[in-house]
Amino acid sequence: MDQALRQEQADTERLADPDRSSLPTPAARPALLVDDLSLAFGAIRAVDSVSFSAAPGEIVALVGHSGSGKSTLLRLIAGLDRPDAGRVVIDGREVSGPDAFVPPEARGIGMMFQDYALFPHLSVLKNVLFGLRRLRAEEAMARARTALDRVGLRHRENDFPHMLSGGEQQRVALARAMVPGPGLLMMDEPFSNLDRRTRDVIREETSGVLRESGTTTLVVTHDADDAMRIADRIMMMQGGRIVQSGNAEDLYKHPRSLQVARFFCELNEISGTCGNGVVSTPLGDVSAPEIAEGAAATVCLRPKEIRLFAPSPGDRTGTVISGQCLGDSVLVHLAVPELDRPLRVVVPATDAPAPGQTVGFAAGNVLVFPAN
Repeated sequence: MDQALRQEQADTERLADPDRSSLPTPAARPALLVDDLSLAFGAIRAVDSVSFSAAPGEIVALVGHSGSGKSTLLRLIAGLDRPDAGRVVIDGREVSGPDAFVPPEARGIGMMFQDYALFPHLSVLKNVLFGLRRLRAEEAMARARTALDRVGLRHRENDFPHMLSGGEQQRVALARAMVPGPGLLMMDEPFSNLDRRTRDVIREETSGVLRESGTTTLVVTHDADDAMRIADRIMMMQGGRIVQSGNAEDLYKHPRSLQVARFFCELNEISGTCGNGVVSTPLGDVSAPEIAEGAAATVCLRPKEIRLFAPSPGDRTGTVISGQCLGDSVLVHLAVPELDRPLRVVVPATDAPAPGQTVGFAAGNVLVFPAN
């Protein structure tokens, strides 16, 4: 067993064995408050003055690229790391702060790790029972089997983790994290080990279980699809800070920075310079009232928001280089004389132009950001 797995299992033991007197009831669904939380590793501020709250029953996704600080923030909330400054409050109870530090096992939270951290020598049922060792045997057994029923794995209770598929292991880990009835559930990259087809199914099932239970949930992920499909609210981290927070539509349609826009969609990026409130590009001028006069800017076009059509005199045109089948759509590479790289355009498969064809094009919802 490698060191990382041993550490995850050690963390799981700390989190999954609360004293019976501290077990929250299903009705106790506390909100989470994070207030000016910080942690540095030497000169690196992994979490930098982060503040946010989560409403009871809300599913919040914490997203960002590797190294953005999201997993460190999760560990701070769980109590697996101590902050340098700031507070963590769960259900009105301060569990981390200048004058308090409640150990992980007493915080009333559930934790689900990226690699699930199931105990390989325990059956499915015993893995789920692990967090209920202080309950009477009959009550613990009933709760564990109810949890397995909820995730559709009661019939596999006597099997061992190596006998399960990745999706089934994920569901066992979810059942184990939720069986104590935590007021707060935290999930670290819960779908990253699944293939795409399984991922879609398990993600939908997980969302259903979470909403049925009404558990306040914080999901850490680097996958934009995971966040947009499961969360009520998305918070994006960069450099240890939350740079934008809102629902999926807010962050997709109204990104506040080029980094946020890139995270949620592939982009065609065109460089330009702002003058008199517009950015001049080879494709024309784009209104940019928030860009400083004379500043370099990046104009972004989403592939799915570029329209192709039969050209008329005066239309901007390009020549189709190639098309790649994406199932019910086609990714078209379009050579435009004014650009140094092809435009990528996604169109319905029924409307895909042939290589060598000249087409007109127009873009909607153009985004403009300061360069760099």
